[in-house]
Amino acid sequence: QGVFIAGVCQGPKDIPQTVGHAKTAAGEAYRFLCG
Repeated sequence: QGVFIAGVCQGPKDIPQTVGHAKTAAGEAYRFLCG
């Protein structure tokens, strides 16, 4: 818990997929930190 990965850390992806995963990870991190 509390470890967030995005983009190519999960496997090969193109730029739009990487950006989408980064947005999702950022949102999850925000929810985790702010409750």
